[in-house]
Amino acid sequence: MELSLPPAASAVAPLHSTVFGIAPSCRAHGRDRSRSPPIPSSSSARKLALEVCGVQGEVVFSCESLPWETCIKDIKSEIRQIQRYASGRLRLCLGTETLDDSERLADVGRRCAATPICLCVVRLPTTHSVVTWGYGPNGGDSSSVASQLAEGAVRVFGTSDTFGGAFAVLREDGSVVTWGKPAWGGNSSAVSEQLSSGVSYVVGGEAAFAALKRSTGECVTWGHPDRGGDSSAVSAQLAAGVRTVCCSGTAFAALKNSGSVLTWGEAERGGVMGDVAKELGEGVMAIQSTSYAFAALKFSGEVLVWGDPANGGDASSVSGMIAEGVVELFSNHAAFVALSKAGAVVAWGSPECGGSYPASVAMQLSADIKSVCPGRHAFAALRKDGSVVAWGAPSCGGRPAGVTEQQLTSGVVSIFSHGYSFSALKQDGEVVMWGGSVDAMRGSVQDEDDEALQAVCAEDDEPRDIAAGVRATCCNTFAVAALLDDGSVVTRGRPNRGGDSSCVAEQLTSGIEALYCNSWAFAALRALD
Repeated sequence: MELSLPPAASAVAPLHSTVFGIAPSCRAHGRDRSRSPPIPSSSSARKLALEVCGVQGEVVFSCESLPWETCIKDIKSEIRQIQRYASGRLRLCLGTETLDDSERLADVGRRCAATPICLCVVRLPTTHSVVTWGYGPNGGDSSSVASQLAEGAVRVFGTSDTFGGAFAVLREDGSVVTWGKPAWGGNSSAVSEQLSSGVSYVVGGEAAFAALKRSTGECVTWGHPDRGGDSSAVSAQLAAGVRTVCCSGTAFAALKNSGSVLTWGEAERGGVMGDVAKELGEGVMAIQSTSYAFAALKFSGEVLVWGDPANGGDASSVSGMIAEGVVELFSNHAAFVALSKAGAVVAWGSPECGGSYPASVAMQLSADIKSVCPGRHAFAALRKDGSVVAWGAPSCGGRPAGVTEQQLTSGVVSIFSHGYSFSALKQDGEVVMWGGSVDAMRGSVQDEDDEALQAVCAEDDEPRDIAAGVRATCCNTFAVAALLDDGSVVTRGRPNRGGDSSCVAEQLTSGIEALYCNSWAFAALRALD
């Protein structure tokens, strides 16, 4: 493993002797003095001299008189006060021997004849473990694969519907680990050898997964056989040359390097291409999907659709506007948006999800659109003049109101989706947020029929105390998890669907970097020290 460390800091800052209870002979290079040293003091204990160097030989930490009960973990904590060692994992070594966090300085001293004791600190890339909670059989309980989730996790993917759910984790070594309801993809034993290495990405539907191995272009599937888990009908074509894969809930589509498209799964949701099959045999540049249908963008600028007509599979109402000149496709739960070369937006699919837009914003969407950001049930578009236009489900960000709407009329440089909400970054650094999850975290329900928001904002569990400092939220149908600025997680909602995280509370107090969920449970990526 190749490691790269910044040059050593030139300044040597003395540690606070009043905290250590020793003479001011301990020095840390480049230390942030606003943070308190954790190493315990003991005036009567035996003292040992220590010097810690970086891999380039620079002195990182030195002390002439440390209590011999000091643990390696405490020394690491002190080194973390130095800015360049504040993040990532640290390894302390005595020669070629890696020292355990629980070892005491006295134990190390007995194996080291020289004085001071000389150790080497190595900064390792940050790795992640996975923490899960919620309904156990559908992904909330990952104890069966705990050892494989203890480190090396990169990203979490999920499947779920009203009957079951599962999770899959992509690891640093390119392997995939699964758990949850077996028929929903929680059991991947049938393809375990193919998932042992080389996987670059995973796509989850309602009850099946597909994994892409980009180095070879192989696509591997598992899960419910009738809902995309069985791709045997096109297995020969999926063995190599696949560029990307997307899912419509119970069907999958794969775009090959040749520009052709393959499908499998439920016919009603696009598992069968039907009338557009011949046109999808070549010249396809990109594919997108809703939870019910697919759309393909050809190099000619034409868009082809298939699947459930009510949720994006029928674009006859806008066929003339997507026959040519389209440069980009976007999708959410049940609607598509095409962006033309002239900067115009064309939408189709479920009106509730933004498949059509009100006349009040039609003029703004007819030209000069710079980018489109899809949410779960709404869309937001950034215009060239720095204003934002949103449409779709009002409770999910489709209708900014009041002060928020005024803040989005100018000065916006980028927009982001958080699933059921949006945020906009303005030129002056201000961040404007709107949508269902944001309103839920503030304790106000925009849509009384929205079961997810009702669960989050139940009178007996008001979430007003966690509104401030929320970095991101993750919602399923019955619960919400909020990732706070300090890396901790707070949950609200129905206990057995992830609203109660008390079983893993200690692991959620710090270091969380990303949240994922299915309809039954949550998973969090936790950075390891």
